[in-house]
Amino acid sequence: MLTDNREVTGELVYYLRDTSLPVLIWFPRNQFEMKYLFTASAPEPVLYVTVNRSSTSVPKHFGTSKLIGKQSFPTKGAPLRQERYLLRGYEGDDD
Repeated sequence: MLTDNREVTGELVYYLRDTSLPVLIWFPRNQFEMKYLFTASAPEPVLYVTVNRSSTSVPKHFGTSKLIGKQSFPTKGAPLRQERYLLRGYEGDDD
């Protein structure tokens, strides 16, 4: 599983702690996240879960990307969106 959000990563690490499923984060910003750094050696396919207020660029770094689910949550500001993608064929992080 791949995320781009510290809170989601922490929740998944906790709830999946008794499984062998790896939980990884796309772009680490602190020491906690470095422990779960996504690398090219991560097993595929990758289930990518993102919770954001805008579009994500992570799927463009993979050869194939399929949106497999999404949900919107109302907030006082812009709606919060959860999207789930199935990713294969990591092509690197160069833009």
